[in-house]
Amino acid sequence: MADLKGDQKAGTEETPPIDISKRKATYIMFCLIACTINFDAGIIPAGLYKIRDELEMSFQQQAAIGSLVFMGISLGSLTVTATFQKVSAAKALILMLTLNIAFTVVFSLSKFLYLLYLCRLIMGFTKSFFVIYGPVWVNEFSPKESSTKWLAGLQASVTMGIMLGYGITGFFVNSSVGFLTWRFAVQLQASLLVPLFVWLRSTDSKLIDTIDPEEGRKILAPGDSLGAENHTVRVDSVDMGHISNFLVQLKMLYKNPLFVMLTSAMCALSFVFTGIQYWITLYLILYLGSNPLQVVIAFSLICSTAPMAGVMFGGWLSDHMGGYRGANLVTALQLCLVFAVLASLFSIPMGFVGNLTYVSPLLWIMLFFGGALFPTATGININTLAKQYQSSVSSISQLVFNLGAYLAPVLSAAVMDAFEDPEEGLKWGFRFILLCSVLGVFPMVGAWIFGIRTQGQSGEYLDFEEERDAVGDLATYTNSEMRNEILRRRLHSFSL
Repeated sequence: MADLKGDQKAGTEETPPIDISKRKATYIMFCLIACTINFDAGIIPAGLYKIRDELEMSFQQQAAIGSLVFMGISLGSLTVTATFQKVSAAKALILMLTLNIAFTVVFSLSKFLYLLYLCRLIMGFTKSFFVIYGPVWVNEFSPKESSTKWLAGLQASVTMGIMLGYGITGFFVNSSVGFLTWRFAVQLQASLLVPLFVWLRSTDSKLIDTIDPEEGRKILAPGDSLGAENHTVRVDSVDMGHISNFLVQLKMLYKNPLFVMLTSAMCALSFVFTGIQYWITLYLILYLGSNPLQVVIAFSLICSTAPMAGVMFGGWLSDHMGGYRGANLVTALQLCLVFAVLASLFSIPMGFVGNLTYVSPLLWIMLFFGGALFPTATGININTLAKQYQSSVSSISQLVFNLGAYLAPVLSAAVMDAFEDPEEGLKWGFRFILLCSVLGVFPMVGAWIFGIRTQGQSGEYLDFEEERDAVGDLATYTNSEMRNEILRRRLHSFSL
């Protein structure tokens, strides 16, 4: 972690110490950017039925507006490491924020469908740099005793941004004021990003750069091995320059059945969460005939409370029952299975009840248990792999979650467009999303069975016998380090 007494540049020149108050100010700036740059993730679902009417879009076209952002994030994540190896982080972030603002403005003005698609793709691409670099910056610059709080604050900023975008747009599109439209909400997002760009541009690069090629700091990316360098910075993004090393690690990771099954279960969770978040406003208003303003208020309250409450509960219960390691592994897997089953049980009935009054409690409980699953499953994954694999696991999880998030609107829209009646298509497309929650239960059952069958060796690498000498020891984390690692994974997903 970056030391408060300052780092040493190449050679003997010593940098002056950075005031902790300046670091806190920079942290606030990153939180505000994370909040504002994610407004659009709430704006689109809240205004989707207005966008649909204005542009006369099919369900597939509506889905593309939402899903292309996740494709952009995935594509961006493949270039982040290479960019930071050649350009200082401060310069890269300034450029990406500039492009994000520009294409956000173009998106708010355009009526050409393919230009809208391009804007959404680039908005996701530029956002990926902040998604990936935020945890890196906190890990390097936060005070050691406050790193968990700083990571949690950054995660809360993302969630707050999505919900603010949703709530503001919901109010706009349901008001009688003519200029308050979904387009105005997007323009508001771009306007709020401008002063943050000025703040970022005027901030001393020493307060931003944990990675700077001129200082000779080595990036520890997936596929790299720990060396003897004085300072390495872990970046959870695939380094295309070291892709062969990464593929070797990937092959070994996929020999770990727990990793494969738990990651598959969480991918299904990401798929369902994203699909519900994207379509539920349209479903409740157009199919169930609910009052639009009531839908916005209810969904904002549910999504602001249920997932976070679930994450806190799941983490607490896992710790209370003994954690994730050794003899407690099977217990933790049973807990994951229970959470997955409960999330699925409360998910499916949502597609068959007739009004908002019944949907709301089912949605809250489903999101609660889905959120509770994440820290437990992630904790198991972390504790069954060596520390040298954590960057690879985190980057793979990021790509898998974004894949699930990308496919959710696309596949459900394909179901919707298969029906001639749009309302009937919307009904069955939404039910398709809910029924897919079962897909998260099957790999969790497999993980539990595997845990029982290997209970005697649960404190070891379960399927790494041939590579034991090369793999190293199991990851050992303090409680604080474990919380930080779980939070780092959550920051790579908008759905979980």
